[in-house]
Amino acid sequence: MQNHKKKRQILRREEAVFLAKFLIIFFLLFGILKIIDLSAMLFAIAQFESSALNFVGIGSKVVGTQMLLYGNVVEFVEECSGLIMVILLIALLWGSKIQNERRLKYLAIFTPALLAFNLIRLFATLWVLAIFPYLFEYFHIFLWFVDSAIVMLIWIRAIELGK
Repeated sequence: MQNHKKKRQILRREEAVFLAKFLIIFFLLFGILKIIDLSAMLFAIAQFESSALNFVGIGSKVVGTQMLLYGNVVEFVEECSGLIMVILLIALLWGSKIQNERRLKYLAIFTPALLAFNLIRLFATLWVLAIFPYLFEYFHIFLWFVDSAIVMLIWIRAIELGK
């Protein structure tokens, strides 16, 4: 009687390749995001959010990339730009076995959608800070998971349609 034990692998080769490509692309783009000057974009986002809040009766004021909101100072940083969601999508698409045409199509369609969703996410987060400040951190973290889930659903759809 022979013992045919299969060698256990933590990751299959194609999974390891995906993971390596994903991590390299994500952290390379994230690093670039951290060194480029996004202050004009962040100022525009802060101004947009302040205008939206003022429109619904929540007083806010923007100075540079900071917003004063009911005694709270909110700093708009790179992570507030929506570009992290786009970078995540790029890393997932280019880490996967998907045709370049499909990757570019999904990126072209969903980049504006993700950036628009980001503006809604920021508004909701700031609204919670103004109205329910004790829930701010929880809501902020919750919406980060929602962001990630949306990007992953887009990626899953791209993979499924690519089969």
